[in-house]
Amino acid sequence: MKREFAILGAGRLGRTLGRLLAFQDYRPTGLSCRTLQSARQASAFIGGGSPTTSNPRAAARAPLVLIATPDREIVPVARELSRARLAWTGRIVAHTSGAVSSTALEPLKTRGALVASLHPLASIATSRPDAEFRGTPFAIEGAPRAVHVLRRLVLDIGGLPVTIPREAKALYHLIARTTWWRSWRADSRRPGDWVWAPVRPPGSTCRSFAERWKTWQVSALSRL
Repeated sequence: MKREFAILGAGRLGRTLGRLLAFQDYRPTGLSCRTLQSARQASAFIGGGSPTTSNPRAAARAPLVLIATPDREIVPVARELSRARLAWTGRIVAHTSGAVSSTALEPLKTRGALVASLHPLASIATSRPDAEFRGTPFAIEGAPRAVHVLRRLVLDIGGLPVTIPREAKALYHLIARTTWWRSWRADSRRPGDWVWAPVRPPGSTCRSFAERWKTWQVSALSRL
C-alpha cells in the first residue's frame, strides 16, 4: 500500500522532500501554497498531489502532514488546522523548522494528533530535480510514534535520522547555525553532488576534516 502525505507550504524544502518521497513510493495527496500557481508548480515538480491554497483542504486525507512553512507561520497554521472540521486523532503532523520545537503544534496535539518536527541539516537554495539528502542528518523530536515513522521516512530518502530531546531543539538550532552550511558546488566531482562545508579552525583546509567533523557532530547530537 502506498503511504500518503500532504505538504503545507510547498516551497524549496517542501518540494524537495515531496519529490524524494514520491520517488520512494509515498503518495502526495494535497499540496498547499499561498498562490494556486505555486501549488500547481509544486505538484508538477513533485509528480502528484492536489494543488490548493487551503491548508485544511490539502491536509484533509493524509495520515502524515508536513508543515514546511516559514517559522512564523507554523503556529497560525496549527491553529487553522485545529479549528477545521477534520479528524486528527492518530494522525502525524510534523513541521520542518530547525529553530522551533514540536510544541508549536500544541493546538493539533490537543485534537489528538501525534506531533513532531524534523529538520535536515542542510540549506536548500533552490528546488532542483537532482537534489538529494543522501547522508544528510535530520534532527527529529516529538511523540514517540511520530518519531518512529519519521525516522523510517528519513531512511527511505537516504538521510540520517538523529533523534533529539524536545528541550534540546534550541541547542540543535545553535549548532546548526554556527557550525554548518551546505550548498551546491559547480566544481564538485559529480553534477548535483552536495558538498559539506562546516566552519573550520584556522589553517584547516582538507576535505577529510569536513567528513570527520560531520561524523563527530552527528554523534554529539544523538546524545543530547
